Amino acid sequence: MPPLNPIAAVTAKDPYPYYRTLVAGRPVYRDDMLDLWVVASAAAVDAVLADPAARVRPVAEPVPKALAVGPAGDIFGQFARMTDGPKHVAMKNAIR
Repeated sequence: MPPLNPIAAVTAKDPYPYYRTLVAGRPVYRDDMLDLWVVASAAAVDAVLADPAARVRPVAEPVPKALAVGPAGDIFGQFARMTDGPKHVAMKNAIR
């Protein structure tokens, strides 16, 4: 039996047929039952990662003001996902 959703697919014995079905028919969709967006194809992932609307924080605020002062801010600022500096381009590309 194929997985019922992308979360269940993670633990399926062979999730790849399910993944191929998503890529072919629903590369981007909203799963209301799981309350999340699913982005399944490499092209769709690249498009989302490149779209300014998908940013997780303002460009001018690499570390949220509430965390900026203190150890949490120091750690937060080093996350590849949260940093736009040239130092992190290679890490972001590897993640993609």
